[in-house]
Amino acid sequence: MEIMQAVQKGDLPRYLKPKSNELDDVVGCLLGRVLSGEPVSGTDLDVVKAIMRAHCTYSILLRNARFPHLDE
Repeated sequence: MEIMQAVQKGDLPRYLKPKSNELDDVVGCLLGRVLSGEPVSGTDLDVVKAIMRAHCTYSILLRNARFPHLDE
């Protein structure tokens, strides 16, 4: 899970950063497996949980953010 922490902090070296849509494809596949009830490893489930936590936190922050320049 150290890599997930590095991703969240933005500390990944350039060569480890995903190419366009690469991360979306991996996350979509993992999420699909978990939601369909397929057996998944504990590590895969931990990754999905971390992604969901990060997404929920971002969504809550974005929902509560103020954008005065857009309220005109």
